[in-house]
Amino acid sequence: MYRIKQIGKIKPRCASDFKESRIGIGLEKLDRAVFDPNKTYDKLANIGIKRVRIQSGWQRTEKTLGVYDFSWLDEIVDNLLKRGMQPWMCYVKATVTHFKGRVNEYEIWNEPNASYSWKPEINATELGRFSVWTATAIREANPEAYIMGAAVCKKYPGAFLNEALKTGMADVIDAISFHEYVFDETNVLQKVKAFRGFANLYNPKLDIVQGESGAQSRPDGHGGLAVGSWTPDKQARWLLRHLTADLLAGVNFTSYFSCVDMIEALNGLVEDKATYLDYAYFGVLAADFDENGFSTGDYSPKPSYYALQNMCAVLGGALENMDLPIFIVEESASHTGKAAALKASDITYGGFKLDNGSYAMAY
Repeated sequence: MYRIKQIGKIKPRCASDFKESRIGIGLEKLDRAVFDPNKTYDKLANIGIKRVRIQSGWQRTEKTLGVYDFSWLDEIVDNLLKRGMQPWMCYVKATVTHFKGRVNEYEIWNEPNASYSWKPEINATELGRFSVWTATAIREANPEAYIMGAAVCKKYPGAFLNEALKTGMADVIDAISFHEYVFDETNVLQKVKAFRGFANLYNPKLDIVQGESGAQSRPDGHGGLAVGSWTPDKQARWLLRHLTADLLAGVNFTSYFSCVDMIEALNGLVEDKATYLDYAYFGVLAADFDENGFSTGDYSPKPSYYALQNMCAVLGGALENMDLPIFIVEESASHTGKAAALKASDITYGGFKLDNGSYAMAY
């Protein structure tokens, strides 16, 4: 960049360097055993990520009715904790009881306002009542649990969320969570304001959490945002812009999807392999695939990995949103003699107080 002088490089920080952080990542789909988590633990810890989203995976836990085998999940949780990361999980009572003292944060369901996720048809009242029952069960097992509800997707989930919150759901959860796959990350700013509006109406104490959002690194992927001329560099820029927008919007924390490239299996049928060999490239770690769709190779870092690592080094820790005494000067001419092309209203920006007591502007 013109007239910019490099004065150094950002020193990475490990997960164990932080007591807390508002930046997280997804380690989803291990209930379906589609990749090897042992190849990811050290790489994740070296990013400086603190929160890691995992799924309890009932089909892998209760293969025999009433018999719970948590051994596969114990291994994942303990490996994350050992490296200074904090797993958060999707439900319920037996799981919460088993992991009390190790896992304290839970999200109820996943994208219930989408037809693929709530059968036989989308029903906000059902989701609200289900959330009340589930949150009650979680509290019985762990009164100190932090519970996220809603996990809504789509661009305008307002009517659905309103109906769900009417059931009393807002009184038993700690946060409204949402998932966001958009090309224009500034959409998040107005959406978080709307979610805060719901909180103001139903329970002003509710936090807002961005629980799943990502971008692809190749143009031939499947799933969210698959239609686009994606490259590894574009993915890295999207990651930085979107997570920064989340933090500027004041979410309690934000989670990037996901750790490693993996199979999507969007419309797969059991025992019909040809129907589910569709792949997505959301990972900050690149993978190859074997004939069964399992993620193979060394899980090598992409540019997005290093982008996230730098972001965590600067904005990790106890990050506090703060207005700073910054003025955007519009009327001054640039050094090329041309008038400034941007107005203050064209720029998304905000301030933070960092965990070391200094301040930062993000724009």
